[in-house]
Amino acid sequence: MKATIVFADAEIEKSSEHGEVPLLDAYYHKDVKGRSGRPDIVHNALTLLRSSSIWGKVGVAVCTKSGEVISPQKEFFVQNYLEFMSKIHDLLLGDQIKEYTLKRMKLKEYLTSLKPDRIIVLSPEGGKVPLKDTLSKGHNVIIIGAFSDGDYASPVYDLCDITVSLGEEILTVPEVVSNVISCLETELSD
Repeated sequence: MKATIVFADAEIEKSSEHGEVPLLDAYYHKDVKGRSGRPDIVHNALTLLRSSSIWGKVGVAVCTKSGEVISPQKEFFVQNYLEFMSKIHDLLLGDQIKEYTLKRMKLKEYLTSLKPDRIIVLSPEGGKVPLKDTLSKGHNVIIIGAFSDGDYASPVYDLCDITVSLGEEILTVPEVVSNVISCLETELSD
């Protein structure tokens, strides 16, 4: 089995201000409204994944709501949040950095390029089945929303093979990532 974890609709965008916080961040930029300015969600999710035993066994991509696909390079990790924001800002400006790569493409194009056998979207609206029971023996793409509230803005439901809920309650992104790690630790070790 092969797996790629895709964080969809990530709220990562450049700040109009030039300063210590180069990405729009709802904690630092108090005028942020709606679903914007949450690069911390992606940083926390990547930190959890990087700290897990599956890091070297899965593909990982972050698809922003603006149509960028950011892929972390496995041999590098930026743990400091402000440094993470600086690196991603430089990447969005077109700079080449060793820690991440950038492709400008919509989620649908990116998913097609992966040639998956199964696309699984995690959502509270999904079926109440164990994630492990939905995995195929081939290439599985697991989509996790990288936003603070609401539902996917991109057409993930039209692109997926199955929608799965991980529980009765709405989970935070770190809780979802932890559940996926737990499932894949078992499945990828077989």
